[in-house]
Amino acid sequence: MHTPLAMIKIKGDAGGVKGIRKFTNEETSVLFKQIHLISSSGVNIIKGIEIIKSMSEDDKVFKTLDLLSKQIIQGENLSDIFEKYNLIPSFAIYMMRVGERSGKLDKILLELADYYENEARIVKNIQQALTYPLILFITSVLVAMMLALKVIPNLISILHQLNIKELPYITKIIISMSSNIDILLIVLANFLFTIVILLKSKNPSIKKYLDSFLLKIPIYKTVEIKLLTSRIAKSLYIQISSGISILDSLILSEQLIKNYNIRLKYIKIIEEIKHGNSLGSTFKKYNLFPKIFTELISVGEETGNLEDTLNKLSIYFENDVEKRLIGIVKLMEPILIIFISIIIGVMVLAFLLPMFKIYNNLF
Repeated sequence: MHTPLAMIKIKGDAGGVKGIRKFTNEETSVLFKQIHLISSSGVNIIKGIEIIKSMSEDDKVFKTLDLLSKQIIQGENLSDIFEKYNLIPSFAIYMMRVGERSGKLDKILLELADYYENEARIVKNIQQALTYPLILFITSVLVAMMLALKVIPNLISILHQLNIKELPYITKIIISMSSNIDILLIVLANFLFTIVILLKSKNPSIKKYLDSFLLKIPIYKTVEIKLLTSRIAKSLYIQISSGISILDSLILSEQLIKNYNIRLKYIKIIEEIKHGNSLGSTFKKYNLFPKIFTELISVGEETGNLEDTLNKLSIYFENDVEKRLIGIVKLMEPILIIFISIIIGVMVLAFLLPMFKIYNNLF
């Protein structure tokens, strides 16, 4: 069951036209499903888009669909319109062109709808996986700041009033940190700002270093490789089953790879295929993808069942990524709880130890 495109709210602009913007993966999936439904039902595509447009409750959805309708009436192909206004990913535009020329547009739209629906679900799962740990971390930071800004200053005032100079070492550290909390916050803000800038940087040298560093983190590398494997398998399946050669399918799929170091290795794989080597043997040689993937690709080539093998592998690795994300969240929860407990425990201890000393002095 999918959300009707007319019910999805669109924000921002695209292609220099005010009131429209590039569709998200979810929106792209919904749009392709509805276009497929229209064309497979024998309804004229212009009339079909008008029907969808008439149900729209969102102004930007209405304007986008109205634009599509007007451009089609003028004789433009769907793929050309999408490219002209930058409404969908370039991979989808290319595949639509293949469908328009081969007469397989209905089939390709359905495959693309499934592909982008999976992409949207994966992104959503990743966001959900990060939400709870992020909430726990932010909570711990806020609690620590509250203690540093409210509780510790009161403690310092009490200690000064009672003229207590000999303090436990841990209390001295916490008091020192509390006294310099403004400096620490500035340092933390600058650190986070620098991280964001580095992550968004398009400088080749910075990106190369950052991508290399990320791949040294075991959990990140495992999820990244398996996620990429699922995407590459699905992309190759859609293209090869649509009549595109293995080489051209590999070349187009390169745009799915965001990591600089992985892309370099993938380009070498493409060069090997250009020289006539088989897909399975080349994948094995460069050891980029999991062993089960390369082994089954070889079997698929030998049995002439490569398309079905690629489709099944994409589903397998997609499910595997989802399970791993769930596992990571379950692992992070107790680790973060322990981390938060240690932070709060240390600060409480730093507060209580002088209190015990005050109590002993009074009695």
